[in-house]
Amino acid sequence: MYMKEKGWITNKKYREMTELSDEVARIDINELVEKGVLLSKGRGRNVHYVLK
Repeated sequence: MYMKEKGWITNKKYREMTELSDEVARIDINELVEKGVLLSKGRGRNVHYVLK
């Protein structure tokens, strides 16, 4: 899996891998953050997500 290999993922990379729209990808990622699966790191254009 990408996150296990790299240790992080961006919204852009998630969209590329899943072929989802920006809005749907954002919803998916936000749900994973809310459930405590992912942690958000950085701000703005530099935000990326890591496994908790």
